Amino acid sequence: MKTIKTTFSRDIWDKSQNAAREVLAGRLRSQQEPQKGRFMQSDVSRILDRARCNIYDLMPLIPKQKSRENFRVIFLSITHLSIYRTLLNEGTEKDYATNLIGDIVWKTVSGSWRFMILKFIIRLITSNPHKQLGMQLRLLGRFVYTPPGYKHELSSDSNAYYWNFYRCPPLDFYSTQGEEALEMFRRTWCVVDFASAELMLRGVKYERPHTLSAGDNVCDMRWHVVR
Repeated sequence: MKTIKTTFSRDIWDKSQNAAREVLAGRLRSQQEPQKGRFMQSDVSRILDRARCNIYDLMPLIPKQKSRENFRVIFLSITHLSIYRTLLNEGTEKDYATNLIGDIVWKTVSGSWRFMILKFIIRLITSNPHKQLGMQLRLLGRFVYTPPGYKHELSSDSNAYYWNFYRCPPLDFYSTQGEEALEMFRRTWCVVDFASAELMLRGVKYERPHTLSAGDNVCDMRWHVVR
């Protein structure tokens, strides 16, 4: 399999910066000191310009990938790390910067028109919620969470789907960036799974007793269709 070169992915950066503009513009610059005012459009543009420079610094650190999708997911994750570090350099409190990145991650995920079209097509194929969820998960495993970077197992019964992840490329990268970066990843990328489950199917109950980013050996994801 051909090794994917580390190159700047313009479309992914566009998605991240568009989400960042929507999230940051008008928000407080500091939760602890609201008198500092709010992020203006000029502030956001400056932050994103500096974040893009940070991305170029991080790109050489991305291990060569054999899967294009593995690289794209890692690249998406470093766009958020770059914005996060830029916010810290701007004087934003760590917890508040983490919350802002969490909003940017969610805006990026929930704003995917490809996913919404796919979800619509699946609903035309079947009206069974359990089958709809299964089709979405299998397609994600085939086209997003692809080997060899991701290692996972998907199974199901009549009540739920069980998806165990044993390896995650973005987490592998963040693990090399220090505990602060890893904590941000855990509180943004890992937490967004709970809201994403509801985006996939209303009425689904999502559970994950263990998490790789917390030091566990598995992300044991569970989807229960309760409606």
